[in-house]
Amino acid sequence: MTAPGEQKPRPLRIDFHVHLASYDGSLHPWVVDWMRLSHPVDYEDYVARYSDPGAFETLLEEEGVDYACLLAELNPVTTGVCSNDQVREFCRGRKRLIPFCDLNPYLHTDLGGSCAARWKKKVSAA
Repeated sequence: MTAPGEQKPRPLRIDFHVHLASYDGSLHPWVVDWMRLSHPVDYEDYVARYSDPGAFETLLEEEGVDYACLLAELNPVTTGVCSNDQVREFCRGRKRLIPFCDLNPYLHTDLGGSCAARWKKKVSAA
């Protein structure tokens, strides 16, 4: 309980579903069209601005978000490809950004064997 005149501490805020503004692989045109609906003015400027991790962290701070979990997307058939490596590099050295990888079983068919060993090496080297 807070004392009279004392502010109650703000609860921790984590955005657990964030995608990068631009993908190093492909992004289907329908996805770009859908995103333009959310940002009908200056869409290209929005993408360029928030493709910078520092600018994205500033946006989080302005919106009162403490952390963001950034998701890779390996869905070439449905939406597009944002590689695990791209997400890892975007988040590298950033205190507010938490990288999450994507393992698509249609693309990674040996999840318990060589695939797991390869990702373990990449993560430990990061």
